[in-house]
Amino acid sequence: MKRFYKRFMCMLLALVVVCATPVFAITNADVMRVFKKVHQDPNFLPQLYAAVPLYRELSITNESVNAKFKDTIRTVLNIAEAEKEIKNLRKDNFEQRMRFTTINTAASMEAAYIALCTDAFSAESVATLLNGDIPKEFEPLYNALVSETYIILGFSEDGKLTHVFDDLAGYAWAEEAITELFNRDIINGVSDFSFAPDAKVTREQFAKMLSLAFAIEPGPKQPVFSDVRETDWFYPYVTTMASRDLILGIGDDMFGSGQNITRQDMAVLMFRIGEMLGLFDRSNSRTSGFDDDRYIASYAKTAVITLKENGIIQGNELNCFNPTMPATRAEAAQMLYRCYQFANK
Repeated sequence: MKRFYKRFMCMLLALVVVCATPVFAITNADVMRVFKKVHQDPNFLPQLYAAVPLYRELSITNESVNAKFKDTIRTVLNIAEAEKEIKNLRKDNFEQRMRFTTINTAASMEAAYIALCTDAFSAESVATLLNGDIPKEFEPLYNALVSETYIILGFSEDGKLTHVFDDLAGYAWAEEAITELFNRDIINGVSDFSFAPDAKVTREQFAKMLSLAFAIEPGPKQPVFSDVRETDWFYPYVTTMASRDLILGIGDDMFGSGQNITRQDMAVLMFRIGEMLGLFDRSNSRTSGFDDDRYIASYAKTAVITLKENGIIQGNELNCFNPTMPATRAEAAQMLYRCYQFANK
C-alpha cells in the first residue's frame, strides 16, 4: 500500500510538472539566482537529497529534485509577476502576497513532491506548510524567493519600489526623486502606474508635498482664504502652511487654488521652510548667475539665489531658470527632493 501510494504520488508529480509551464517573462537567470541562494543554505537541499536514495526505485534523483525546485521557484515568480500586472501586488502588501503565493504553491502544486520527501522533513513541518504556514525548514526557500522577487519585479530589498511608474521614459533625471518621494508617501501618481511627469503642478498640490515632506505642524495664526473651504482635500495642508506664514496667498484673501505654481514660487516656499528650520542663511548676492536672472521677481530673488548656492535648484542646459514658467510634476519632484535631501543630510 505504501509503495502504491508513493508511485501514485510520483505520477501526480509528473502531471504537475507538465501543467506548470510558466506564462510570464521570468527568465532562467532569475530562477537560477534564487536556486543558488537555496543551494547556499547548509541544510535545506541536503535534507531533500537525503531522501533521494529511498526513492531510487521511483527514479527520483538529485537532478529531478533540482528540476522540481526550479519549477517551484519559476511558478512562484510568475504568479508574483502576474499579480503585479493586475495591480494586486504593491509595496504595502508585497510580503503578505508573497507569503500567500509561496504557501499556496507549495501546498497545492508541490503537495506530491513534499509527500515524497517526508523522510527528509518531519511530518509536523509538512503539516505546517499544508495548513498555511511556512515551517522553519522551508524558510531558506521562502526568504530567497522574497529577496529576489523584490529585485525582479522592481522592488528594493527593504520593500520599497525601485520602479514605480511606467511613463518616465525621457525623465531619468527625475526618476530617483519621484521614486524616493513616492516611497516616503510625499507624492502620488495620477494612477497606479502613471505619474504624468509633464503635467503642471497646482499651488495646493505643492503645498501638500511640502507639508508632508517637512512634517509641518500648525502654527499660531488662523488663516482664512476665500477660495479654500474646509471640505476641500487640500484644506489642512494649505491652512497649516499659512498658519506659519509659509504661504501668503496671492492677495485679496485668495490663496490661488487651482492655479499652476511657478518655478520661482516653488523656490520661495522652500526657502521659507528652510529659514524656519534653520537650514541655511539667506544669500547676500544680488544675482543668481542664471542667464534669465532679470526675469526673476524681486520677491523671489533672494530665495532663488540662496537655493542655487546650496545646490537645491539648477538651471537648464542654457543656464536659464525659467522663473515664471509653470512647474511640471517632474520638476517639482526634483526640486523638492533636493531640498528634502539637503534638510536630512
